[in-house]
Amino acid sequence: MLPLALACGSTPSTESDASASATSSSTATSEATSSSTTAATTTATATTTSDTTTATTDTSESTTAIDEPLRVFFVGNSYTFTNDLPTMVETIADGATRPLDHQTVAVAGAKVVDHLANPAVIDALAEPWDVVVLQGQSFEPVFEPEDFVDAVVDFAAMMHPESELVLFETWARREGAGVLLDFGLTAAEMQEALTEGYAAAATASGATVAPVGQAWAKSLSDAPRITLHISDDSHPTVAGTFLASSVFFEVLTGGDPTTNAFTPNGLDPADADTLEAIALAVVDGG
Repeated sequence: MLPLALACGSTPSTESDASASATSSSTATSEATSSSTTAATTTATATTTSDTTTATTDTSESTTAIDEPLRVFFVGNSYTFTNDLPTMVETIADGATRPLDHQTVAVAGAKVVDHLANPAVIDALAEPWDVVVLQGQSFEPVFEPEDFVDAVVDFAAMMHPESELVLFETWARREGAGVLLDFGLTAAEMQEALTEGYAAAATASGATVAPVGQAWAKSLSDAPRITLHISDDSHPTVAGTFLASSVFFEVLTGGDPTTNAFTPNGLDPADADTLEAIALAVVDGG
């Protein structure tokens, strides 16, 4: 069993998730757009390896301990593939007590029901992953909470029986974002609805929640100097993805994110330390 830390209307057409998809194992393809829907496509190749360590006892006998990688399948949309969150989680886990290997299927703007109709997802779910991470569309739990819960339950039913489901609770749009104003919502109200929606889906499906959205809310309150949203008021900066990755590191591996030595390019080390402490506090219930 994993040290999983937390048990647990219509979607607006103005959703600005980037118009793209990404599928990665040894190869990842991603395409991101700005709020003006101008698209850019990049292709990257990622190679993952598992760590092998040799341990010698105090006696005359020697044993070789191989840390089997934690195999994680990420399913989501542009919130998952922007800044390549799965690879960042794997990088943070590198050198930890248990390394991590991942595969990703991320389709821009996709809801859970869209993934249920994607043959690439269905085929992969038949495999015995240690963990499957599922991210819904950013307004799905807010405006379609019952449909969201039903879709997550259906998704869980299609997974291999040895796999565990972790739900990627997302974050609210930036306070004052146009789409929030259009629907008469504050960022706090949107986050509350997201948190409740993911908690309900976790209860119904037997999943665990990775409280990324709650970590974002705490960071925006406690450390507002750190910018988490890019200019579209929706997608994450590198800092936002690093905070999400730090949450996932603890939820998936049980590791303490404040012991992580990795800082991504473009993020101040002091800010990284602050974000790691916030992730630890939220996952641990602080």
